[in-house]
Amino acid sequence: MAIPSTRRRWRLLLVGAALALALAIPSSALADTTATPTIYPADSRGATVTLTGGSIVGRLVANTTVTFTCDPFLVYDWETGQEVESTEGRLEDGSVTILQASGRTINYGQVGFWGGSVVCDGGTVNRRDLGVVASVSPWRSGSVVAGATVYIASADYNSSHFASTGPVTIRLGR
Repeated sequence: MAIPSTRRRWRLLLVGAALALALAIPSSALADTTATPTIYPADSRGATVTLTGGSIVGRLVANTTVTFTCDPFLVYDWETGQEVESTEGRLEDGSVTILQASGRTINYGQVGFWGGSVVCDGGTVNRRDLGVVASVSPWRSGSVVAGATVYIASADYNSSHFASTGPVTIRLGR
């Protein structure tokens, strides 16, 4: 007995829809939905920060240097009952973000750093050398957009300073 043409059409439509769904699910599961990191606007509250580029190692790591200064903290002296200046600080948090146009995509990398004592006398330059790993594709030599932030706390953790470079252009080379 022959299947009427309307039943055949519905069957073909159902099989076609199932096939299209089966092909669509794996491609959507493999799509990169990771958000590109944010570079914070330039800001300075008791500190300054600069970022310089450097060499590319094995096309995967971009070496960068973060330098920063911070003003002295006003801390409470329990013995005298007054606020006094202190140059002792702790690097609580910092980050470097690099964005590079790569065809129709944006290659990026981000690294965080923290810990260690820093001198906050308004003039001493504190330095951290960091490697930023590429997340999407290998780094290429040339200009990139980057940004750095630092957050420094007083030794007693009662006051803090913050600085951000905002988006800046740095050069990566071999």
